[in-house]
Amino acid sequence: MSGNLHYSVSEMASMFDLSRQTLIYYDKIGLFSPAEKNEAGYRLYLPAQIPALRLICTMRELGLSLGEIAAVVADHEPSRLLERLPEQRERIDRQIERLVAQRDFIDQRTAFYQDVVYWQGREGEPCVRSFPERRVVFEPFPALKMQRDLLHPTLSRAIKHLHAEAGVEPVAGFGAMLTERGIDGGTLAGAGSFVVVPGGVRPPDDALALPAGDYACLARRGMPYDMPEVARLMDWAHERGLEPVGNVFDFCLLDTTSYGEGAAEDFCVAQVRVE
Repeated sequence: MSGNLHYSVSEMASMFDLSRQTLIYYDKIGLFSPAEKNEAGYRLYLPAQIPALRLICTMRELGLSLGEIAAVVADHEPSRLLERLPEQRERIDRQIERLVAQRDFIDQRTAFYQDVVYWQGREGEPCVRSFPERRVVFEPFPALKMQRDLLHPTLSRAIKHLHAEAGVEPVAGFGAMLTERGIDGGTLAGAGSFVVVPGGVRPPDDALALPAGDYACLARRGMPYDMPEVARLMDWAHERGLEPVGNVFDFCLLDTTSYGEGAAEDFCVAQVRVE
């Protein structure tokens, strides 16, 4: 404490666990200024200013902006703060909802990568696995003959549709859908890209459903529209007395950006429901 009645910037800041720079900034914006400056230009505060800074710190802890705090301090009226607090509570509730959703998406992305590791250990080995119902946003391919320069823009349109309708990114994965009629004819008729709708998100009205049940699956390196690999999976299912039902959903687990330079194929797992 400087003299008998004044606190320096450091002393006042230390009292409230603030930095010197914070108090200097408060002074510059006119929120909390020192009582005086001495001949050397040092800021000096009076003990009577302590309650004002305590109120400012309390309101900062409540999440009010500096502008809102300045308005409350200027009025010196509890009613002003009473008006602000319900609005702040609503803002915090919205933030909590966003954070909870973000945490859920992190969990889903974690599960996605756990799936990647699971399928890496079963590469090239067809199997049957049970899944709950899933919903996807679908975008048809613009041509029957696919290549990368058509695949990526198609997928981007599906992702854009998901974001526009549900406000979320593809944290739960994406891939290519191949239709029954296309597979029977050996073509990509009706095929396209899809994006999985994350759990807890209301699916768009035009979202497609992957029913809950058993799915024949094949993890391998290739593109998510490779017909020979899909045919291999279908043959494997028939050989075991399983009847494929509906479209094939070929999930892209790792695209070429995940492998580094020189990679030419994605790591995918084709899935078709079987009875």
